[in-house]
Amino acid sequence: MGLFSFSRRASGRVFVLSLDGVPHSFLTRHIPEGAFPNLARLFADGDLRPMATVQPPVSSVVWASYATGMNPGRHGVYGLVERRPGGYDAFLPGSGDLAAPTLWEALGREGRSTIVVNVPGTWPPRPVRGVLIAPAYAATLEEIVYPHTLGSFLRGIGYRLDVDTRAGQEGNKDDLLSDLDLALRKRFEAAFSLLHREPWDFFQLHISETDRINHFFWEDYERDTPGYGRAFLSFYRRLDSLIGELLSIVPAGSEVIVLSGNGFRRLRREIYLNRALEERGWLEFERGEGRRLGTISGDARAYSLAPGRVFLHLKGREPKGGVCGSEDYRGFRDGIAADLLRLADPENGQPLVAAVLKGEKVNSNPVWPAFPLPVSGRRPAPCDMLVVPAEGYDIKGHFDRETITGRSDMTGMHAAGDAFVFVRGRRLASREPGIEDICPTVLQLMGVIPDEQPDGRSLV
Repeated sequence: MGLFSFSRRASGRVFVLSLDGVPHSFLTRHIPEGAFPNLARLFADGDLRPMATVQPPVSSVVWASYATGMNPGRHGVYGLVERRPGGYDAFLPGSGDLAAPTLWEALGREGRSTIVVNVPGTWPPRPVRGVLIAPAYAATLEEIVYPHTLGSFLRGIGYRLDVDTRAGQEGNKDDLLSDLDLALRKRFEAAFSLLHREPWDFFQLHISETDRINHFFWEDYERDTPGYGRAFLSFYRRLDSLIGELLSIVPAGSEVIVLSGNGFRRLRREIYLNRALEERGWLEFERGEGRRLGTISGDARAYSLAPGRVFLHLKGREPKGGVCGSEDYRGFRDGIAADLLRLADPENGQPLVAAVLKGEKVNSNPVWPAFPLPVSGRRPAPCDMLVVPAEGYDIKGHFDRETITGRSDMTGMHAAGDAFVFVRGRRLASREPGIEDICPTVLQLMGVIPDEQPDGRSLV
């Protein structure tokens, strides 16, 4: 029977709608008020459940865990940026950095056609059996699509790569709202067209505009700021209308899954962890060279990469690293954790850090020995520690800040809890769902056995 036992016949098609950053609590608050009638009708036929996500709850890590069904220790994407092995150059991880097969690759090997639109972590686009439109990390439409000929189709409908968040950073919220509406409409227009023109067994549409509006308007929503609080909910009502139109053309009999990858909460202050490490003597820089990743001194004991990942400056792993031996490793980890747990907000004295987790608790892989891991010349290293911020605080990886805390143009931040998942017409498993469960759920619904056993388990 393989990894799964089937409760009913596998479906021929699965349609997934992912709404980036939409909290379960947000839906359960507003749906009973009648704000989102199309979602209300959909959710009446199945279980709408809160879902846990991975740490850290950033898009690159969350959606890699979704696509593979594995924790970061197995799929190999650990954060927003990584240090390239053998040096101090930083890079943004992409599809080529995944160390595990994706859901659509597993389906393609079984002869199933897929359409994947805008899912984080799919750039640069890798060949699939079907169509893939990656998020915008490139200058032209041809660079984000497979096959490349699809670029002319996207250009013809005026497809938007992404919203221009500079308007929000400059305080021009009206322009940002207009841009969000346009990008949202074009995202759905692409999906409407592809549903009609391309064959598919698996279709996923990922909506990133929900994440963008939450980052810049969450405080307006919570405080019901005149004008912008209402505009925030109006955006979601337009989204609900588009979802209703989309679901009306999804072929009858298709399985439908709707989910988010993380929750959202209000952002009050940012934490600049490298500044905290520097003030407490754990991080030093070469004199006269500025403060950045590449100018770390050989005397430095630790540094941080976003979000909240702390790395000891290990001999052999980092070119100038001097920390060596398991005794020093354990002692430095304990000392850094104790220092960071004592951090307090200078404005109100509130603790800044909720927990400091050891790297092996966040990223696990059965083939790994004990931490610290052997040096790899190919793959970035998992963090030695992960700092979990207190409620309302968000950890950043800047090296050049003069203070430990500061404020941002953004007023909303990702949360590890309060994501959601829904499967139409299905009763979900009684345990708490996790983001790694979605990949094995889709594969079971389509009758496909994965090549590698995932960490997650099917929810149906």
